[in-house]
Amino acid sequence: MNVHANKRVGPLNIDHNEVLRYLRYKSSDIDKYTMDMITECIKEVKSISSGNYIYKLFDIDIEYNIYLYECDTEIVSENLKQHLSNCDKCAIIGATLGIDIDNKIRYYSKTNLTKAIIFDACATTAIESLADFVSSSIEDMVSKKNYKTTSRFSPGYGDLSLDYQSKILRVIEGNTIGLTCNDNNILIPRKSITAFIGIGKKILKKSTSCNNCNLSKDCMYTKDGDIYECTKKVR
Repeated sequence: MNVHANKRVGPLNIDHNEVLRYLRYKSSDIDKYTMDMITECIKEVKSISSGNYIYKLFDIDIEYNIYLYECDTEIVSENLKQHLSNCDKCAIIGATLGIDIDNKIRYYSKTNLTKAIIFDACATTAIESLADFVSSSIEDMVSKKNYKTTSRFSPGYGDLSLDYQSKILRVIEGNTIGLTCNDNNILIPRKSITAFIGIGKKILKKSTSCNNCNLSKDCMYTKDGDIYECTKKVR
């Protein structure tokens, strides 16, 4: 399946409630100063984000390990293999807000720590929103041929090693949207995402509650009793 896209989206959707969740803000009585700063940071994140993304679709074989036919690449991960069960294709996506976001977080961390924390939460919400947009675009595209999609699964989830990050970026040509990684396989720019999305006709959709999330045991939100009906993370 030789399908790929390299695009830029318009202004990103950044939800106030999502920002508050990343800030681990539990009180319903939010002071005006905090809300005003969140609104200000959301506006700034939208104005300087590049919103670039790229994805490629591959035919796969998961009988033993995960084999991507078009690029002759093998990936070893039992958790990803399970995630891609009932799939005969997958999409690999890369998305980034751009280096200007990193630079602004670094600047605020030196000049206004409170704003740096809020700005970072806004940027995290924005990159998740961008990844959601890419996921939905792929789902809409393949549904026309009666295919379904899984949720996203990123390097660092379960036993999918970050060591695959550089290989993934080469496969999808992440450099074309300015997306790279350092020697520790950390994405640069930092507010970026790479992920696998399974594609198949026999995929069984799971409920999106925290109880079905592979990361629920280590999630800092569920540990604090903040059960969140998350539709973005791996299931």
